[in-house]
Amino acid sequence: MSIHTEALLRIVPAQHRGEECIDWTAAEAALGTQLPSD
Repeated sequence: MSIHTEALLRIVPAQHRGEECIDWTAAEAALGTQLPSD
């Protein structure tokens, strides 16, 4: 797992952890920045 993915998983609500349907756009917005895709 990449470092930035781990960071996103820490900010998404706990009930969404482990699910495949995570709204990554909302997660990035919550971080206040778009993460670089590598």
